[in-house]
Amino acid sequence: MLKRTVALAAVLGLSAAGLLVAGPVATATTKPSVRVACTDGVNPTQLPGPTTKRSVPGPVGSVVELRYSSNHCAWGRVRNVACGFDCGDAVWVDRAVNRTEANNGRWEGLLGWSLVNPGEKSQFSLAYNDNGPIMRACAQIYGGAGREIRCTDWY
Repeated sequence: MLKRTVALAAVLGLSAAGLLVAGPVATATTKPSVRVACTDGVNPTQLPGPTTKRSVPGPVGSVVELRYSSNHCAWGRVRNVACGFDCGDAVWVDRAVNRTEANNGRWEGLLGWSLVNPGEKSQFSLAYNDNGPIMRACAQIYGGAGREIRCTDWY
């Protein structure tokens, strides 16, 4: 829990200071022209067979999704945000060795952190190899009363 709190505080501080930049283009729906191996930090628009494995509603009608490709890559997507870049809305994935480790607060966090691009209402994180570990998608979303963090279940 401490690890997650410290990481979140660092990210929120960077976001508030304007030191983070927007992430990849918001649409991840184009068909890939070539099969891309899943390596950490790959752009998900190039990955085959994307599906949503987990989702959770966010504030003000937004949705956080854990997306998955047929070549064992996973990434996060946030849709329908009300405020976007100006409010620091962002999406990322967390990766753990297994559910026991995740439940004990031991995971790699904030992987592929991406701010919602200016003028957009959705965003995806970079994709990470998920061949063995479990993953979840998380998003920081402005909900009217302040920023909220929402995460999908582990998959």
